[in-house]
Amino acid sequence: MASDGQETSRDRVRRILIRPLQEAGMGMKPKKGERPAEREARERAFLDGLADELGYCSDRVLAGLREWAEASGEGTRRSWWPGRVGFLATAQRYQPRPLEQLPAIASWFGSRAGAEARAVPGRLVAEFQFIERHRRPPIHDAERRALDMRAREIADTAARLRSRVDENRADASDRASLDAHDDIERRALAIVAAGETARREGTSA
Repeated sequence: MASDGQETSRDRVRRILIRPLQEAGMGMKPKKGERPAEREARERAFLDGLADELGYCSDRVLAGLREWAEASGEGTRRSWWPGRVGFLATAQRYQPRPLEQLPAIASWFGSRAGAEARAVPGRLVAEFQFIERHRRPPIHDAERRALDMRAREIADTAARLRSRVDENRADASDRASLDAHDDIERRALAIVAAGETARREGTSA
């Protein structure tokens, strides 16, 4: 727990994901010739790392990861921890890590490519969603064509929802969808703006 008694993100991962699996009997697979203390230290470091890396996940996703781990444990009894890569890849499928936490990947959005995407209705949101999920920008012509179509769909949908809101015809679902769109656009615009500032100051290409 934090010093003020509030649950930290690491505490939350331990409560929802790690501790229930430990209580169910999951542990670290021993290495040949490894002493118990060495195994405990290796497991502690492994779990501390998971608690930090999965802190961005929602409670629901952490519960889903727990179910995945129960079915994916190593050994004949599935009682050894699955590997770190398996946890992170599964989490990424359930809930992509926020692009803001991946500066090397987000830097593409902070380049001139981000400013170019901003100029096309719907493109910024479409590319942001693609890059956040795939952890890379589109590289194939087929991906770019699909993103062009997706951008048009996003722009049309956002315009329709905004019109419904302006005319007081929007329901809760409409407003939630528009809020989600605007939140993604706001996040993307912040990265693009930061990249432009860096270029003006001569700290980025």
